[in-house]
Amino acid sequence: MAQAFSLRFGPGRTYDRGGAFYSSVPNDYEVISPPLAVSVRALPNGAVFESVNGVAYFTYGGAWYQPSYSAGRVSYMVVANLV
Repeated sequence: MAQAFSLRFGPGRTYDRGGAFYSSVPNDYEVISPPLAVSVRALPNGAVFESVNGVAYFTYGGAWYQPSYSAGRVSYMVVANLV
């Protein structure tokens, strides 16, 4: 099972668990769409490579992820749907 990562985004807490995003609500959590501009450490299992105008992206569940490289590490930012 994928580990859940806490993200800093908006009020409350948002979590990424293998590509499924959850947000805290009073006494519970709800599934949400991946928030734009959030950076995640890893792609969800099953993400598919896409090239748009020569730029690399990955897609999964309707979300688009753009890889970013810094200090020898890669992360993936959720970007607007490109199709």
